[in-house]
Amino acid sequence: MRFTVHSPKTEHLGKGTRTVPIFPELHPLLLEAFEQAEAGAEQVISRYRPDTKNIRTQFRKIILRAGRVPWPKLFQNLRSTRETELAEEYPVQVVCE
Repeated sequence: MRFTVHSPKTEHLGKGTRTVPIFPELHPLLLEAFEQAEAGAEQVISRYRPDTKNIRTQFRKIILRAGRVPWPKLFQNLRSTRETELAEEYPVQVVCE
């Protein structure tokens, strides 16, 4: 119930990877993506992996197509919201770890 995130931005600090829990509401979606992936695939999301793709722009388009209004800091706000949700259930030092 965990996955590894590779982070080239923090690799020079000795923090090139981190282990992240898979939350229950995300688990079925990741299983579905795994089942649909080609044999031997290593990434869950491969469509927007090249450096030439801006996933923020793509994410914004998806939100607009869903009839919603994009918020200013798309990814930062998603992380902040999840942190707030987790802090309601777990001690803050556990959440931050």
